Amino acid sequence: MSDQASDRGDDGRDTSRASSVRKKTRGVRVREEQFARDLDVVLTSTEGRRMLWCLLEDAGIFADPFTGDAATTAYRCGRQAWGRKVFTYLMTPSRQKIYAEMVEESSK
Repeated sequence: MSDQASDRGDDGRDTSRASSVRKKTRGVRVREEQFARDLDVVLTSTEGRRMLWCLLEDAGIFADPFTGDAATTAYRCGRQAWGRKVFTYLMTPSRQKIYAEMVEESSK
C-alpha cells in the first residue's frame, strides 16, 4: 500500500490534509488568544494605552486609504488592516470601557 493510500480515510477523503488544516487552525487560535492576553496586559497601564492609541492613529483606521497611487493605497490598506485587527479586539464587550478610557485620555 502506498503512503498516499494510507492518508485516505474510510470514505476516501484525504485525512492528512484535514489534519494539517486542523493543526493550522489550532495554531492560529492559540496565537490569537495569546495576542488578546498580551493586549490586556498593555491596556492595564496609562503608558500602554497611550502607545496603543498612537499606533491606531498611525494605522489610519478611520482615514480614507485611497490616494490615486496604487502602491501608496496598497500600503495604507495594509496598515489599516493591522489597525482594524487591533481595533476589533478593543471592541469586544470586556474591553469597550478601556477603549472609551483611551479616547478620553487621548483628548487631554
